[in-house]
Amino acid sequence: MGDLDPALARWLSTNAPVAVVICDGAGGVIAATPHAERLLGASPVPDLLAVVREESRSGLIARLAEALVDGDAADPRAGEVATLTEPPRVLSFEASAVSAPDRPGLLAIALHDVTLHHQRVAEVWRQATTDPLTGLATHGLFIDRLTQATRTARPGQVAVLDLDHFKSVNDLHGHGAGDEVLVEIARRLRRVTPERLGATIARIGGEEFAVLLPDCDAAAAASLVQSMLDAIAVPQQVGVITASAGVSPVVRRSGRRPAPVVAAASLAQADQALYAAKAAGRARMLVFGDDAVTARPGGAGEVAALRRENAALAQEARTDALTGAGNRRRFDEDLAAADARSVRRGVPYAVVFLDLDEFGLVNKAWEDEAGDRTLTLAAETIADAIRAGDALYRYGGEEFVALLPDATREGALGVCGRIRAALARRALPHPTRGRVSASIGVASSADHEPGAAHAVVTDAISAMRRAKVAGRDRIVSAWRPGDAPGVPRELLIEDLRWDDRR
Repeated sequence: MGDLDPALARWLSTNAPVAVVICDGAGGVIAATPHAERLLGASPVPDLLAVVREESRSGLIARLAEALVDGDAADPRAGEVATLTEPPRVLSFEASAVSAPDRPGLLAIALHDVTLHHQRVAEVWRQATTDPLTGLATHGLFIDRLTQATRTARPGQVAVLDLDHFKSVNDLHGHGAGDEVLVEIARRLRRVTPERLGATIARIGGEEFAVLLPDCDAAAAASLVQSMLDAIAVPQQVGVITASAGVSPVVRRSGRRPAPVVAAASLAQADQALYAAKAAGRARMLVFGDDAVTARPGGAGEVAALRRENAALAQEARTDALTGAGNRRRFDEDLAAADARSVRRGVPYAVVFLDLDEFGLVNKAWEDEAGDRTLTLAAETIADAIRAGDALYRYGGEEFVALLPDATREGALGVCGRIRAALARRALPHPTRGRVSASIGVASSADHEPGAAHAVVTDAISAMRRAKVAGRDRIVSAWRPGDAPGVPRELLIEDLRWDDRR
């Protein structure tokens, strides 16, 4: 510590929240700061390998060996370990060789507690992949798993189920009762699906469900889907609900066709069988490729009419009723499509996540009707500020997300600046802030491997939260690989006040 006063040096080593461990190449601990002992749950720490989970040990040993071989001139060797402490922790570490001629073979390991970050990422992932009403998988997660299935040589089947005349349930009994029916049907679908099958059951629309059955042949899939239809038809409080279903084999990827395109073809075939089942009288299942799908005279006209009816209902199911923006389901679908285009064409897209600042105070001060009106006007303002070809969605509550196809991060930041300026000009009233503002996070697909759509969304959400912490009413850009090697990801943000840059 240079010329630092010895007493102050002792205080820092004892009280400062710095976790450093000195150990040998096998993980045997020579010395540790008090904060390191607290993180590792032992005082003294006898052995690093004794306090980390088994699945973390091989990676830790490999990094320690690399650090010893590279010597103290190389960059630190980094990684993460899960601890055996109570509560469990996730610690990131950086290991460097110690320059000590009298004690060769020693390493200095700096530890950082990243448990909260992992928990937040896990929660964002859970929200992004779990339907909030039924607890089933979302459309986006289903497409991801179907895409993976197209890359394997094993057999698999995909089914689409749609409840018959479900709109009448909402009309007669209210949307609350309709939601209860959907929750019960989701429970029944899970109950009749054997866990050993490794199936993915998703709610992909209002009253539409999809099931992916890996390692399953057509006969077994048809039998299982019929069991699902039988379970759905068991009477509920609102009466008997029936469903129609279409089943298709998973199309295998061949040649140079991108996997997301092949996955879409699998779903389209199941959808075609579903429409044929609807045209044949509903409450039944058809398999794609069966003569019954196309053989009925006049069936094509009925299928076309059903397609038009379902297209109108699908548009309604994908639109936020209050603001007119796309809803969460529409965003999941459009994001998957944008990601597939990006994989095919190599053109990046950007995601902009917006949260209106302290919006709950609007409802508290002026009642919910004024809050709804303000949300509608804010959505209108944001939609006018984004580019032609961009799309706006209401993510939930006062959160919005914009999808910017064919956009670099720099271009997306320009759009964010226009959104912020447009909200300032509109000056929607706020009881404490004077006007409604937004905290905005932006992330680009260019910063990730192809096909990592959920990671892009997670980055945009994290950046928005950093904007909140930094004081609200600002734009924060997500971290980019290579921005500053060795610096923790969460520190690499751009705090952009666009009114200062104009």
